[in-house]
Amino acid sequence: MIIHPLNNGLGAAHYAGIGLCLLLCVTLFALYKPLILKDNSKYRALFTMICGLAIMILCATLFLNYLNATKMGDIVFELDSMEFRGNSLKYNNIKQAYIEPTYQKSRYDSQLNKDTIYMGVLEMKNKKTFIFSEENYELEVLIKTIRNRIK
Repeated sequence: MIIHPLNNGLGAAHYAGIGLCLLLCVTLFALYKPLILKDNSKYRALFTMICGLAIMILCATLFLNYLNATKMGDIVFELDSMEFRGNSLKYNNIKQAYIEPTYQKSRYDSQLNKDTIYMGVLEMKNKKTFIFSEENYELEVLIKTIRNRIK
């Protein structure tokens, strides 16, 4: 049985960021060669620095987003083990699997929950813990399959 991620992590925002990065590169080139703001060199230098800084921050964000997206992969269930992210876990080494809610509290009133995210927790007998987010996997199917394979 194979459980696929709900999304690959490279959505429309990632591709919009690539487009914005290209647009900033064209703007940086136009500012560096005096194609725009010819008369005012003070503002041209300032906008050149701002564009350069924005390009660096945007490229770093896109690169780290890509690295994170490539780490999410399929979870493959075999007869005696499960494999994900290059890890092979034997079912007899799994202590327990459960779903745990994570609450995000309101910053103004600590009694109010702003958001709840469910995490699938997989505890091993050697004290290692693996966490799966509901944003990436169908937790009910995942935890139910792991519990059935443990027994």
